[in-house]
Amino acid sequence: MPFNGLAPYTLAKNRPVTPAVWTRPADWITITDDANKIQFLVSDQVSASVGIYSNFTRISGSQNILIDWGDGTTDTVSATGLTTTNHTFTTGGTPSTQGYNTWVVTVTFTGSGTSSMTRLQISPPSTLNGVTPLLGSMIPVLEAYYGDTIAASIATFANYFITGGNPAYNAKLLKYVKFPATSASTTFQNCFNGAAGLARVVMPTSASSATNFNQFATGAVQLESCDLSGCSTGITDLSSAFSGCSNLTSVKFPAALDSCTTLSSAFLSCRSLTNITLPSLNACITWTSAFSGCTDLLWCRITSFATSGTINLTSTWSGCYSMQWCWWPASVAVGLAWTWSSTFTSCYALQSFTFPENWNGTTFDFAGCFGLTNVNFPTTSMSNLSSFSFGTCYNLQEISLPTTVASGISLSNSFTSCTALSSITIPSGWTLGSLASTFSGCTSLGSATLPNNTQNSITSFATTFSGCTNLQTVVLPTVTSSVTTFASAFLSCTSLKSVTLPDLTTNISGVTSTSTFSGCSSLQSVTFLGKFGSTSGGIIGGSMFLNCTSLKTITFPTDTTVSTGSNLSVFSGCTSLQSVTFPTATPANNTNTFTSYFAACPALTTINNLSALGSSSITGLLIGCTTFMTGGTAQVTSLSFPQRISKLELQGTATNRSRLSSLRLTNTGGSQWTGTSPQISVAYTDMSTANLNTLFADMAAQGNVTTKTIDITSATGAAGLSAGDRLVITSKGWTITG
Repeated sequence: MPFNGLAPYTLAKNRPVTPAVWTRPADWITITDDANKIQFLVSDQVSASVGIYSNFTRISGSQNILIDWGDGTTDTVSATGLTTTNHTFTTGGTPSTQGYNTWVVTVTFTGSGTSSMTRLQISPPSTLNGVTPLLGSMIPVLEAYYGDTIAASIATFANYFITGGNPAYNAKLLKYVKFPATSASTTFQNCFNGAAGLARVVMPTSASSATNFNQFATGAVQLESCDLSGCSTGITDLSSAFSGCSNLTSVKFPAALDSCTTLSSAFLSCRSLTNITLPSLNACITWTSAFSGCTDLLWCRITSFATSGTINLTSTWSGCYSMQWCWWPASVAVGLAWTWSSTFTSCYALQSFTFPENWNGTTFDFAGCFGLTNVNFPTTSMSNLSSFSFGTCYNLQEISLPTTVASGISLSNSFTSCTALSSITIPSGWTLGSLASTFSGCTSLGSATLPNNTQNSITSFATTFSGCTNLQTVVLPTVTSSVTTFASAFLSCTSLKSVTLPDLTTNISGVTSTSTFSGCSSLQSVTFLGKFGSTSGGIIGGSMFLNCTSLKTITFPTDTTVSTGSNLSVFSGCTSLQSVTFPTATPANNTNTFTSYFAACPALTTINNLSALGSSSITGLLIGCTTFMTGGTAQVTSLSFPQRISKLELQGTATNRSRLSSLRLTNTGGSQWTGTSPQISVAYTDMSTANLNTLFADMAAQGNVTTKTIDITSATGAAGLSAGDRLVITSKGWTITG
């Protein structure tokens, strides 16, 4: 049935309720941005000790760094290169109602001349009480204001709050950062990696040299938004840039990102992001998990893809439960290769999708897109397409497939559980491969048309239409020589009345057909276009027609054989079945069991070519016919078994007598009847005294047995048997019950 209409959002679990909005505490010291200062608001929440990590080069003159700690003390840093200046607050501080003291640490330059700064940041002290801080030490900064003038020469903002570039140091107290308007930094890599408390950041309005944003704000779970529009259009790396930023609602980009090669995990688990438009990305080939887990994303717009190479879309939008639209560019470059794996997995709300012109990937997958109603394919060739899936696309009602695909395209599971799909036509020009479970569970499918021609590449019809309870019309190929299984192909297709099966030719061997039509309660006829198996391997398998209650007659093609192995309940429950004609070919080697083969077939009158079951000549090959024709008032009056048999049950019951009046066992070979007692049962049958005597003569001709039993209870002629009649077989080791 179609998707039940429940809002797809109810399927999302642990979605954020409302993105958090940070409010600066009123009792924090007021800081006014000053172009000539770098200012840090620090606290003693964890420790009253702090460090300033600096790295500068004196170009000319005698410039030094002056640090005003905000408690009446200062330090002058004259050393160039990597330097940590430690300080411990012992006095002053502004109390906060949140239980800690705050200070404003101010950094300026003194002296004359010029210098170049590569790094200046708050860090844990290099030593605390004589001990080097462990990884994970809390960085005490709450806010950072980088003045436009003094910070303009800083060459890198990478690892700004991560001492020594090690993301294991903890910047979780950081709430706000204001960068200088102009930045010469080439990298912002790891800048806020692990800054779990960061709520707001003011990025430079001009950062023309910035290229690397790898793990820029990974794990910054409180970050509300980010404006990168003033950054370089030459950004090359955005991998994991905002990964885990679950509070992020918007990101602004430069006009183009045509140098960016990777968006891998860029927005992974950004659960509050509702929409996003990406600028041109003409070099980006890696999109792995870019938006995976963005559970509130409603729509996404892609301006362009790379113009060459292989576009990796593995898990790009996986888990975007709420996404209704994903717009791709109208066309892509010819010759692109595409890696599509779990790209839209669990995009429950996705309604439609349009492939761009020239898209020619090898596979695509919309499995789990419950709300998908239609897909538009390019008018250009899709000659590389070798498989695809719309599995569990519950709202997909119909689809027009591309006319050109790869030869031998696999449709395995392609439409599994598309419960709203009402009809489907596979284009006649397709060359098919596997059809395993192609339409399994498509409960609304009324008609299906496959190419009605020779399809020698098909390997499997296993569960192809299983559970298609509304299927009424099906068109199959006319010839196919490579199929190995029809197992459960039409299982429980309760509306199907007729079907025409393809000619399997003589090349096939060992075809299985277990439960092919089991439960097809409306099935009236099966037409075989040609051979349905071969002399070396069979097709009539276990439960093949189980409970086909409308089937009246079935005639198998000449070269069909009974499959080797178990053949349980092949026609069991076929309450309307009147006639079965097996093929005339004698099987080469069947060690079959035929349990309940015709059980509960009360209308059955004719079984032609019964010799097709089992073997009549090969030593050691026996057939077992437990409950072979029981459980109903079968109308068959005469049976003759040339096979070697281990057990044969043909009995009726006291209330449902069998009409069997004549039974012949013509195989005289020994070592039969190895089944459980009674080995033969004709109880509650119409067997006359004369016909019982004929049966006894056949049994005696097989030679002596040991502790074997025949049950003739309430057989019509049982009472008329004389002691001499019974002696014919009891003298051979048989026991007679009844």
